[in-house]
Amino acid sequence: KGPPRQSFAQKQSIPMRRIDWAERQPGHFEVDLVHHCGLSADGQYAHTLQLLDVATGWSECVAVLGRSYLVMQDGFERISRRLPFEIRELHPDNGSEFLNAHLVCYWQDKVQADLSRSRPYHKNDNRFVEENNFSLVRAYVGYGRLDSVAHTQLLNQLYDLLWLYHNFFQPVMRLSEKQWQEHRIIRIYDDALPPFDRLRCESGGGRTAPPHFFFRMF
Repeated sequence: KGPPRQSFAQKQSIPMRRIDWAERQPGHFEVDLVHHCGLSADGQYAHTLQLLDVATGWSECVAVLGRSYLVMQDGFERISRRLPFEIRELHPDNGSEFLNAHLVCYWQDKVQADLSRSRPYHKNDNRFVEENNFSLVRAYVGYGRLDSVAHTQLLNQLYDLLWLYHNFFQPVMRLSEKQWQEHRIIRIYDDALPPFDRLRCESGGGRTAPPHFFFRMF
């Protein structure tokens, strides 16, 4: 992680913000880590690394054993190889598993993505991925302890199937407008579409998918 002062200075250099709910350009990802430690955080155990694109709802999950910078980098590389569009921004919380010298250099030099981070104690800054921590992880995996290579491999087999189901077949809604009426906010949502259909529309493909999108995924 580097010396404490160096790590602190590096973290401070990354701007704090929240990705706008009205973001329409694919590639701005909220990032989070789900712990599968059960009732005890002792020892090494599996984690789910999740990225969620704010514009389209596209979700990527990968299981890693432990949270060293090496396994975290391997997780990001696995995700980046499968993504059908580029990563423009990564927005994690303030955890040291994300904001360390090794990963920050990897993101900036190899991924070449902009970095931002949540404000401390403001979970709503990562609201979309926090919601999916339950609907795409806990709802299928639960809260038990998973701490072996076999557990991690089985998780990744599950996530490969959920990747296909969620991104191609599961409709999601996105907030399209906020209106003030009688001292309260009225939220208006758009039509429910799977993330892949949203990606086609945002990329100028309309209702007909550009062929290269499909072939890049397989």
